[in-house]
Amino acid sequence: IIILSISSDADVAAIRAFRGKVPSVALVARPVDGFDAGKALERADALLLDEHGTRGEKEPGREAVKTGKPIFLSAPDPEALVASARAVARATPRLVLSLAPAPTLHSWRRLVSDPWIREQGFPLLLRARPEKDPEATLLRSSVLLGALLADGFGDAVQAGTGADPAE
Repeated sequence: IIILSISSDADVAAIRAFRGKVPSVALVARPVDGFDAGKALERADALLLDEHGTRGEKEPGREAVKTGKPIFLSAPDPEALVASARAVARATPRLVLSLAPAPTLHSWRRLVSDPWIREQGFPLLLRARPEKDPEATLLRSSVLLGALLADGFGDAVQAGTGADPAE
């Protein structure tokens, strides 16, 4: 999975070019700076909505619902993520939940202990924040994500070095 921030038509064109070079990678569009979610989703496989991508939207994720593509919801803490999931789940059950990169192990455990989240069975994308040092990224990611996976939490993992995805 590669998450691409989209803030212009040029970014949408870049998705087209990237899709041609790497067709087997799932591309998730993250609209920023008020960019239209529908345009951001044109060439992507899914839509990421977070605190930056939902400002001013009356119906977050409406475009993804129209296309049947999944919505990745991200928030900085479990309580905000549950609130967002409850709001968007009224429109579509096709949600993947993720805490913003760099959450603590305790934050993830609070999320998965929520009865409504457990009942819904939404997939969880475990994400780790890239560090400046690639070795520090690997160490932090393996400790945080490994502990969660060992506990049986998580359906997918995203850990990067912060380098250009094309590399």
